[in-house]
Amino acid sequence: MKKLLFLLLIPFFIQCSSKQKIAQNEIIIVQKKENKKGVQIVLKSVFDDSRCPSNVTCVWAGEVSVQVEVYENNVYKKSKTITFNYKNKAENIVWFTNYYKEKEIKEVLVLPYPENSKAINPEDYYIKIVF
Repeated sequence: MKKLLFLLLIPFFIQCSSKQKIAQNEIIIVQKKENKKGVQIVLKSVFDDSRCPSNVTCVWAGEVSVQVEVYENNVYKKSKTITFNYKNKAENIVWFTNYYKEKEIKEVLVLPYPENSKAINPEDYYIKIVF
Protein backbone atom coordinates (compact mmCIF):
# COMPACT_ATOMS: atom_id res chain seq x y z
CA MET A 1 0.00 0.00 0.00
CA LYS A 2 2.85 2.41 0.81
CA LYS A 3 4.45 1.74 -2.58
CA LEU A 4 1.18 2.45 -4.37
CA LEU A 5 0.71 5.70 -2.47
CA PHE A 6 4.28 6.71 -3.28
CA LEU A 7 3.77 5.98 -7.00
CA LEU A 8 0.59 8.04 -7.03
CA LEU A 9 2.33 11.01 -5.43
CA ILE A 10 5.34 11.08 -7.79
CA PRO A 11 3.60 13.24 -10.46
CA PHE A 12 2.52 15.68 -7.75
CA PHE A 13 6.08 16.06 -6.45
CA ILE A 14 7.48 16.49 -9.96
CA GLN A 15 4.92 19.19 -10.77
CA CYS A 16 5.59 21.06 -7.51
CA SER A 17 9.35 21.00 -7.96
CA SER A 18 9.16 22.39 -11.49
CA LYS A 19 7.23 25.51 -10.46
CA GLN A 20 9.11 28.53 -9.22
CA LYS A 21 8.75 29.09 -5.50
CA ILE A 22 7.12 32.44 -4.77
CA ALA A 23 6.95 33.79 -1.24
CA GLN A 24 3.96 35.76 0.00
CA ASN A 25 6.07 38.92 0.06
CA GLU A 26 7.09 38.66 -3.63
CA ILE A 27 5.64 39.14 -7.08
CA ILE A 28 7.29 37.57 -10.11
CA ILE A 29 6.89 39.29 -13.48
CA VAL A 30 7.50 36.89 -16.35
CA GLN A 31 7.58 37.08 -20.13
CA LYS A 32 4.11 35.67 -20.64
CA LYS A 33 0.85 37.59 -20.55
CA GLU A 34 -1.98 35.96 -18.65
CA ASN A 35 -5.65 36.39 -19.38
CA LYS A 36 -6.76 38.12 -16.19
CA LYS A 37 -8.53 41.19 -14.87
CA GLY A 38 -6.76 44.19 -13.38
CA VAL A 39 -3.28 45.52 -14.08
CA GLN A 40 -0.60 43.18 -15.37
CA ILE A 41 3.02 43.96 -16.19
CA VAL A 42 4.78 41.68 -18.68
CA LEU A 43 8.55 41.46 -19.21
CA LYS A 44 8.88 41.90 -22.97
CA SER A 45 12.68 41.73 -23.33
CA VAL A 46 16.00 42.11 -21.53
CA PHE A 47 18.95 43.84 -23.14
CA ASP A 48 22.25 45.47 -22.23
CA ASP A 49 22.92 43.11 -19.32
CA SER A 50 26.33 44.35 -18.23
CA ARG A 51 25.98 43.42 -14.56
CA CYS A 52 29.10 42.13 -12.85
CA PRO A 53 28.86 38.33 -12.50
CA SER A 54 28.29 37.14 -8.94
CA ASN A 55 31.60 35.27 -8.68
CA VAL A 56 33.82 38.03 -10.16
CA THR A 57 35.28 41.21 -8.68
CA CYS A 58 34.49 44.23 -10.86
CA VAL A 59 35.22 47.94 -10.71
CA TRP A 60 31.72 48.80 -11.98
CA ALA A 61 28.56 47.00 -10.83
CA GLY A 62 26.98 47.30 -14.27
CA GLU A 63 23.35 47.54 -15.23
CA VAL A 64 20.56 45.78 -17.08
CA SER A 65 17.75 47.26 -19.16
CA VAL A 66 14.34 45.72 -19.71
CA GLN A 67 11.30 46.47 -21.83
CA VAL A 68 8.01 45.96 -19.98
CA GLU A 69 4.43 46.27 -21.17
CA VAL A 70 1.48 47.29 -19.02
CA TYR A 71 -1.96 45.79 -19.58
CA GLU A 72 -5.19 46.73 -17.85
CA ASN A 73 -8.04 44.21 -18.08
CA ASN A 74 -6.16 42.50 -20.95
CA VAL A 75 -5.89 45.75 -22.92
CA TYR A 76 -2.42 47.06 -23.79
CA LYS A 77 -1.81 50.45 -22.14
CA LYS A 78 1.87 51.29 -22.57
CA SER A 79 5.43 50.11 -22.91
CA LYS A 80 8.43 51.30 -20.90
CA THR A 81 12.18 50.73 -20.91
CA ILE A 82 13.58 50.50 -17.39
CA THR A 83 17.28 50.44 -16.54
CA PHE A 84 18.33 48.78 -13.30
CA ASN A 85 21.50 50.05 -11.66
CA TYR A 86 22.53 51.39 -8.27
CA LYS A 87 21.74 55.00 -9.26
CA ASN A 88 18.05 54.63 -10.10
CA LYS A 89 16.91 51.98 -7.63
CA ALA A 90 14.52 54.41 -5.88
CA GLU A 91 13.12 55.66 -9.20
CA ASN A 92 12.34 52.08 -10.30
CA ILE A 93 10.62 51.31 -6.99
CA VAL A 94 8.42 54.41 -7.43
CA TRP A 95 7.46 53.34 -10.97
CA PHE A 96 6.43 49.81 -9.86
CA THR A 97 4.60 51.26 -6.83
CA ASN A 98 2.17 52.89 -9.28
CA TYR A 99 0.94 49.38 -10.14
CA TYR A 100 1.51 47.49 -6.87
CA LYS A 101 0.14 49.84 -4.21
CA GLU A 102 -1.01 47.23 -1.69
CA LYS A 103 2.39 46.92 0.06
CA GLU A 104 5.62 48.85 0.38
CA ILE A 105 8.14 47.70 -2.23
CA LYS A 106 11.59 47.08 -0.76
CA GLU A 107 13.42 45.91 -3.86
CA VAL A 108 12.97 45.24 -7.58
CA LEU A 109 15.42 42.81 -9.18
CA VAL A 110 16.09 41.38 -12.63
CA LEU A 111 16.99 37.71 -12.30
CA PRO A 112 18.80 35.43 -12.84
CA TYR A 113 21.95 37.25 -11.93
CA PRO A 114 24.91 36.60 -14.27
CA GLU A 115 27.60 34.10 -13.35
CA ASN A 116 31.10 34.03 -14.79
CA SER A 117 31.29 32.23 -18.15
CA LYS A 118 27.67 31.08 -17.95
CA ALA A 119 25.26 32.51 -20.54
CA ILE A 120 21.68 33.26 -19.53
CA ASN A 121 18.94 31.96 -21.77
CA PRO A 122 16.79 35.02 -22.69
CA GLU A 123 13.59 33.13 -21.74
CA ASP A 124 14.90 32.60 -18.19
CA TYR A 125 14.83 36.28 -17.22
CA TYR A 126 12.18 37.57 -14.85
CA ILE A 127 11.57 40.55 -12.56
CA LYS A 128 11.17 39.95 -8.84
CA ILE A 129 9.43 42.52 -6.65
CA VAL A 130 10.06 42.12 -2.91
CA PHE A 131 7.68 43.70 -0.39
